Amino acid sequence: MPHGIETKTIVDEICNKAEIPKGDVEHFFELGKQKPPVSIRILTKNKETATKILKIMPVMRKENPERYKNLSARPDFTNTELEIFKNLWSQAIRLNNEADTFLWTVRDLELVKLPNSKTKWIQKPLQKVNS
Repeated sequence: MPHGIETKTIVDEICNKAEIPKGDVEHFFELGKQKPPVSIRILTKNKETATKILKIMPVMRKENPERYKNLSARPDFTNTELEIFKNLWSQAIRLNNEADTFLWTVRDLELVKLPNSKTKWIQKPLQKVNS
């Protein structure tokens, strides 16, 4: 999340950009204990609203990369899906570290190679995940 910005402000900006009524967001809260928070969880009234939020994130990041550099979203996962997600991201980070370029990402619980990516990758430590 951008530094110095309240969580409510970010959620309002997401709602405005996704053209969804603020009332369709039932609840949101910060995850973790880090300040400023790095993650927020947004609970929506329906899947349609959640889908709009998921789709608007890359648009917001592209339109204002300085403000929303690390903005991303993912749907809720079951415990099994979450384990798969973490394992795939571990693979993507390892491959990106090796390439020194952002070539790999995770989409729809699949490891995906980005075509023609020239985005510089900032080395990240590998974390142990359950297998």
